Amino acid sequence: MHPFLSSLINYEKGLLKYQMDHFDPGRVGRMLEEANFSYEGKKVFHIAGTKGKGSTAIYLSRLLSGVYPRVGLYTSPHLFVVEERIRINGEMISSEELHTLIERWASLIERHGCSFFEALTFLAMAYFLERDCQAIVLETGMGGRLDATNFVSRPEACLLTRIGWDHTKFLGDTLEAIAMEKAGIIKTGVPVFSSLQEEGVKAVFMEKAKEQKTQVVFVENRAQLVFCSPTKWVYRFPDGSLWESSQWGEVFAGNFLLAYEALKGVGIPIEEAKAREAFWRPLPFRMWYHHPFLLDVSHNPESFLALFQALARIDVPKDLYIGILGEKELARLVPIIEDYRHLFERIVCFDFASPRPSGGRELLSLLGGKAEYLPEVPVIQETGKLSILTGSFYWAEEFLKRHGIEREEFLKI
Repeated sequence: MHPFLSSLINYEKGLLKYQMDHFDPGRVGRMLEEANFSYEGKKVFHIAGTKGKGSTAIYLSRLLSGVYPRVGLYTSPHLFVVEERIRINGEMISSEELHTLIERWASLIERHGCSFFEALTFLAMAYFLERDCQAIVLETGMGGRLDATNFVSRPEACLLTRIGWDHTKFLGDTLEAIAMEKAGIIKTGVPVFSSLQEEGVKAVFMEKAKEQKTQVVFVENRAQLVFCSPTKWVYRFPDGSLWESSQWGEVFAGNFLLAYEALKGVGIPIEEAKAREAFWRPLPFRMWYHHPFLLDVSHNPESFLALFQALARIDVPKDLYIGILGEKELARLVPIIEDYRHLFERIVCFDFASPRPSGGRELLSLLGGKAEYLPEVPVIQETGKLSILTGSFYWAEEFLKRHGIEREEFLKI
């Protein structure tokens, strides 16, 4: 990573209280104005949520790339290199291009006292606008209301994925409180599209939309799974047609439909052939099947439940390995793991090197001895079983190195 970026305050490595003292959602907008950048006339799509916002953002960018010559995508966090967060038509910004941007705008970034995430958000927008991206997809970081991406005054649409239990120390200890933070991206008169939500969350979104003189369209996952194997999942879509995907997990069909319906809702037509191609391709490190492994980054109760429901569809012997940050909602994971314990011959909690404390030993304790423990990223020998690894991005690179797996295939979207 560029030394300048490394020198900036990085709340991803140690989150402070989520308040205006640390986060200013207008900062990036002021910087763009000072740098004479305008996103007027660009189709900007803003995505927040607890579960599925990254995959929804990727699907949305794939669909938009079938319509516009250049589509920018800004996501977080990254698996291996920071350049993954900034893409045009799926291609990462090169390290040389990022270096040039940093050298050009370092003084502006310093003058505004940017954090790491704010600086990257500005640099991403500068990159997209310099290269005349006609459409831009922005994924929020942790929250929404105070997020660095929330500078856009009038996006084309706001998308809200499933709200669940994550970052409760910072966003609130009820789903409604978390939903209120996420709903902070809703803007006056801007269409809002949401996954189906708990009733309390739904009420929060509808009330916020009413305040902003707009409406929320709740998109139900009406893709019916009709067949699945390790290499192909087939769905019947709402119109009765069959769609195929190499991506494991019914939850991702729902995220695709959210992106698809949002574009239809704002009048952007998508060719079916291009939509099918976007749906077929897998998502990096989201239930990613690489025999004999399934690699995943589930880290909250909702994503663990979606993972286990997908695994229940595939009838092969399985072992589960969990490497997760200690700050996550570990106690809420325990009943879900116990409910699906029968799927696995072994459950192993492991720890890993990370800028934030790893929680493998703590999770083992909460499971009451119903699992095994490893103090480091596991090396798994061929066992004839499917080995599922989940819980975090942070162990990904070490795991791939230890198993001789090239990381390049995980950099493609």
